[in-house]
Amino acid sequence: MSNADVLLYGGHLAFWASFGLTRILVRFPDLPVAQTRPPVAESEHTARFSLAMLAVHAVAFMVLYLGIARAIRSNHVPSWFAGQRVVAGVLIGLGIVLVSWALAFLRSWRLRAKIAPGHHLTTNGPFRFLRHPIYAALNLLALGSAFWVPT
Repeated sequence: MSNADVLLYGGHLAFWASFGLTRILVRFPDLPVAQTRPPVAESEHTARFSLAMLAVHAVAFMVLYLGIARAIRSNHVPSWFAGQRVVAGVLIGLGIVLVSWALAFLRSWRLRAKIAPGHHLTTNGPFRFLRHPIYAALNLLALGSAFWVPT
């Protein structure tokens, strides 16, 4: 397994490392905080089926990684056009930037969709432009992977 397609794993590793590193860095109080106070939740609410959706996403990424491994290990990565891996790398890179930017502004991130008392609505950073920038970043990661290994 010495082909250049193994670099795709580096892109995924960079994505998840930026995710974790940003989560660690936002714990420091010197990062920017919203200037105006957005609406604050007064009661707790958990989205229905949020654990099921988390499980669906986990299975989807497992299938994605197994498919990438299968194609790369067997050296059956189709080439659609010149610069295909560059386009894929740019998409993955945009996903890395977007997830880091979103997590830097999102003070109440959780794995499960849950609103706790005192929860603030995030309206700055990428949330000014996108309602779900972390999902958009995950989609960029998956789309970049699909361009890199279009099987």
